[in-house]
Amino acid sequence: MIEVVHNEERQSTGILLHGLGSHAGDLQPIAQAIASVHHWLLPQGFFSLGDSVYAWFLFPEEHPSSVWDFSSISFIDPPDLTETAKKLARCFQHIKKPCIVAGFSQGSMLAVELTHYMSIDVLILFSSALIAEQRWKHSLQLHGVSVFQSHGYHDDVLSIEQGKSLEKVLQLAGAQVTFCAFDGGHSISDKVISELIAWLQKLALDR
Repeated sequence: MIEVVHNEERQSTGILLHGLGSHAGDLQPIAQAIASVHHWLLPQGFFSLGDSVYAWFLFPEEHPSSVWDFSSISFIDPPDLTETAKKLARCFQHIKKPCIVAGFSQGSMLAVELTHYMSIDVLILFSSALIAEQRWKHSLQLHGVSVFQSHGYHDDVLSIEQGKSLEKVLQLAGAQVTFCAFDGGHSISDKVISELIAWLQKLALDR
């Protein structure tokens, strides 16, 4: 677990979840850049894929995503997704409020799943996509949750159309979604960070 502390006396706590094939330290510069969240926690995926690369959950081996094709995953509901979310929720059951959960790519999908098991005030979803569609359309309850979602127009891993499909499901669940599209690929651009910082300041998390 990596921690980034901006202000020990303030309350807001963020959980930042890395993407597939990465590690806890990968998003540390993002946590360092976003000082309006006063205490960031960066856990590491539970499934090792090799030397310093991890996953939060695994896709079924028979699906094309097992060879890194994620173009059609909305119908997949990986069994590890729910178990990982429950495990993380137990780890973070005593964190201070308001609670912000952010994630990149696979980590952002886990962030959405976590809302079933934790009281979350803010979701930040970088380069995300809809999975578990049939379950999420009925199970997500996001009234009062503010969501910042970003996606690159030229993302060749998870298309922006997949991100927009997720946005629709989040809105149907009651979330207030701000969607930030940018001229880039499967990444977190400087524009996204700037707009996210401004968005968080408007939320006034410490009120």
